[in-house]
Amino acid sequence: FPSGARHIQQGRRRIVHWLAVGPDVIATGLFKQKHRVGQTVGIDHVSMHGTVLNSLGLKKYGFSAETKTPPGGVIVRKPGTNEPYGLIMETAFLPVISQTTPMTKEYEIEFTKAGQRLYAEAGVTTAHEGATHLPQFQTMKRASDAGANIIDVVAFPFITDVDEIAAAIPVAEWGQYHQRLKVGGVKITVDGSPQGRTAFFTTSYLTGGPGGEQFWNGELAFPQESINRMVKKVYDMKVPLISSAWQIVVRATKSIGTAIHCIGNSF
Repeated sequence: FPSGARHIQQGRRRIVHWLAVGPDVIATGLFKQKHRVGQTVGIDHVSMHGTVLNSLGLKKYGFSAETKTPPGGVIVRKPGTNEPYGLIMETAFLPVISQTTPMTKEYEIEFTKAGQRLYAEAGVTTAHEGATHLPQFQTMKRASDAGANIIDVVAFPFITDVDEIAAAIPVAEWGQYHQRLKVGGVKITVDGSPQGRTAFFTTSYLTGGPGGEQFWNGELAFPQESINRMVKKVYDMKVPLISSAWQIVVRATKSIGTAIHCIGNSF
């Protein structure tokens, strides 16, 4: 349910409020809620590895029975058909992120402060924003320019968006705070998440895959050849893999010999 909500009912009330104040809503959480007819609803998992869309949401983002599941992606289908059921994950989720409905300027500031208060209340003074896509980076930049940050924020552009973000903030300026926001490096995700049953393991999941797959080990987000090119691209930007000022953050939360092995093959 929404970040900051202390229990299910509080989270439900927040989503009901968001549904009432705008034509569309993108909410962080994972539960069902009635909504107005004709309203697009997307409920993102807190891991940001996937979302659940209603029928209008599927139509808005171009998902249909003809949509092919991309490599490293998950589109759960209705039993016995090719119709999407609503659960979209991993690389299939990337187009949804890139088309996220923008918040108003007021919400950008309000939500930035509310989210950062959660960190500050726990004594955290620096937040790591991993896998930053261009629209989200633009939101963070606008909020920062408006003085909304109450803690430091380090953004790690996702490899697919690194060119656009480098055009907005030249690489020479990375590592330098501006209004408590800086770009800290590049994020490469090579597989999914354990909680979404999309992480790449050496052995099969006991409960199968997210779409009912049997003998499911998860899979890489990108082919090995693509991972090789991603790593080389960052080196070509003259951004070292390990340094006190620059870094590539490689996300591989898997069992030994799978995703980590694929990264090792890139060098």
